[in-house]
Amino acid sequence: MCRKFNVNSIACSDSRLYLSIICDWILNMRIFFVCGLLMCSVALNASQIPLAQQVHEITWMTEDYPPYNYLENGHITGVTIDKLLAMFAYMNINFSRDDIDIYPWPRAYRYLEDKPKRCLFSMTYTKERARKFYFVGPIVTNRISLIALDDGRYEQLPAAQLKIGVVRDDIGHILLREQGVSEDHFVFLSTGFEMVKMLSLQRVDAIAYGESIARFQFKRAGITTSKYHVVKVLKESYLGFACNKAVDKSLIEAMQHALEHINQTPKKPAV
Repeated sequence: MCRKFNVNSIACSDSRLYLSIICDWILNMRIFFVCGLLMCSVALNASQIPLAQQVHEITWMTEDYPPYNYLENGHITGVTIDKLLAMFAYMNINFSRDDIDIYPWPRAYRYLEDKPKRCLFSMTYTKERARKFYFVGPIVTNRISLIALDDGRYEQLPAAQLKIGVVRDDIGHILLREQGVSEDHFVFLSTGFEMVKMLSLQRVDAIAYGESIARFQFKRAGITTSKYHVVKVLKESYLGFACNKAVDKSLIEAMQHALEHINQTPKKPAV
């Protein structure tokens, strides 16, 4: 072609170079445009999955944490369970107690951290946890305290000798650890029920737990609550639903809206 128009070899070479540069630029722009479309398509497809499908792709986990979530006669029940069912009913999503699995807290917490599409409740809100998980709340306020036998024993013991009952990775354990309490002061127990039993037997000097949950567990164990007192309030916060950040944000927002509606709806008086 260059010879036909009688252009010298240098000009021909320059023309080819410019043409090559233009073609490369066009090709790169096409690739960039196609990739951009694909990325947008993936993001849109994730958010366009029906909420009901998203809900049933999630493993819903809870623990024995009465009166909010616990086993009674082999069935999961409690304030939080009722609230979650009401939320999904408001969202027109079929969901039952059978869709909820109950685990020991340490295992459930580890699953929430490591496995996608998991939600765990009821979890006390903290800023640290909010950086790791999505939160839907509040379900109810929660005060975490150090509780001991009301006989002065806790105050008389040297700090170096204190043994504190906790559930591993529960909020009481986390708060005390943040305050500098070393691991050798902790006695790790499986449930709140086990904690109050160990406290009543004086196998531990105190427990770090939610006050309302501890009161329920004392009654459950047949232990007189008046014999115990709050040594120190560790934190006042609220309970919520915590979800792994692989859960789509559209579901989190829909659940938050539903919870706010449920919280604002007056309860019907008992007949």
